[in-house]
Amino acid sequence: MTKQKKLSFKFLNHRDTETRRYTKIFSVLLGVLCVSVVQSQVPQQVMQQIYAEVKTPYKYGMVITPADSTKKVDCPSVFRKGNNWYMTYIVFDGRGYETWLAKSKNLLDWKTLGKILSFGDTTNADVTDPIAIGWDANQRAGYIALQDTKWEGSYQLAKFNKKYWLSYIGGKETGYETG
Repeated sequence: MTKQKKLSFKFLNHRDTETRRYTKIFSVLLGVLCVSVVQSQVPQQVMQQIYAEVKTPYKYGMVITPADSTKKVDCPSVFRKGNNWYMTYIVFDGRGYETWLAKSKNLLDWKTLGKILSFGDTTNADVTDPIAIGWDANQRAGYIALQDTKWEGSYQLAKFNKKYWLSYIGGKETGYETG
């Protein structure tokens, strides 16, 4: 007979409140995963437990709104630098996506700073030639990268090769999620 080894996991510093909280969240999520494998849906009790952990009594509505009804705002990415909060978000205007940046001191009142990824210039290009107008001429949706996403963390961006990074998707077709 072969002896079986028991697996055990040990979290460091159980006296630390944050570690206990992550242990609890990890345990709940692990339980959800295990139950989900066996069942086709997550039990209501587990859903209520997760909801109790993340709920907020505050309901403020939209903090960034489009300039008019022809535009749509989507995909916010919020990060912190110094004493300020910043948000990248995309605006769809019928042509495609552009990426914008806004700044806030309190996460409620935002000042738009401008576009950081705007449409390609098609005014002097042969619009039938995809190389001339660029493969991403009409869709430029950017998303911040390398952010501290730890629950109650710093929410600051990290650098790679002394630069901040942004990933984005692009496309030459006009319209909503085309190409």
